[in-house]
Amino acid sequence: MTLGLEPERRRGSRLARRLVALAVVLAMVPLVVLVVLDLRLTTALDRIDDAFTGLGARPAPATDGSVTMLMLATGTARADSPDLTWMPDDPAVISALFVTVSGDRRQVNVDWLPLRGPILAGISDSAPSSSVGAAEEWTGTRVDHLAVIDWPTFAQLGRDNEVTDVLPPGAGRGEQQAYLREVLEDTLHAEMRKEPWTLYKALHTTAEGMAVEDGWSTFDMNRLVFSLRDMRSAQIVLGALDRPLTKIGE
Repeated sequence: MTLGLEPERRRGSRLARRLVALAVVLAMVPLVVLVVLDLRLTTALDRIDDAFTGLGARPAPATDGSVTMLMLATGTARADSPDLTWMPDDPAVISALFVTVSGDRRQVNVDWLPLRGPILAGISDSAPSSSVGAAEEWTGTRVDHLAVIDWPTFAQLGRDNEVTDVLPPGAGRGEQQAYLREVLEDTLHAEMRKEPWTLYKALHTTAEGMAVEDGWSTFDMNRLVFSLRDMRSAQIVLGALDRPLTKIGE
């Protein structure tokens, strides 16, 4: 009888090993996705030099794990659109977005900064660090990362996810917010964990129309995005900071 049970035991052992191997492979999928993203996005992203060079007193770094980014969105120029002279072809900025990712990665706030006063002066300066300094002075919050993205990239994300509306040239903040909300709702229609290649496609589309400061590695960028893989559009809050908050030194 013992001899008759040996083949069953061997089959059971082989099955167990295969299940363990499958579990290991599945567990490695997020890492594989990150590595692939890092390789592809490295070639797609443009870089911004000296984003934090020459800044004086700055707000203290966040202690709650939150991450902030100043995102300058370019597009068809309006009357109040400053030019980015430190970017190729001097693109016109049509919105300055202050993006805050909460420490628990459960919420993202996207606030429009006014293209006037010190914000306008900072963006119009010949150094990218002036934009960072102006945003920090206005919000009282330390900027961790600087990025430039063109609005046609949002439009491509929309087309990839069957958004039929378009952002008209010269659109104001309200129209920009409504359009971005629709794009986000359709892009984040499912948790990214369940559709890793949808995440890859969205990130690659974004990277092709985006530049980030040279100190932010694509691997760290991908880790941040991957930590938001369960984010839904309802957890992204769009707003505006029309008045300066606490200033440096107060």
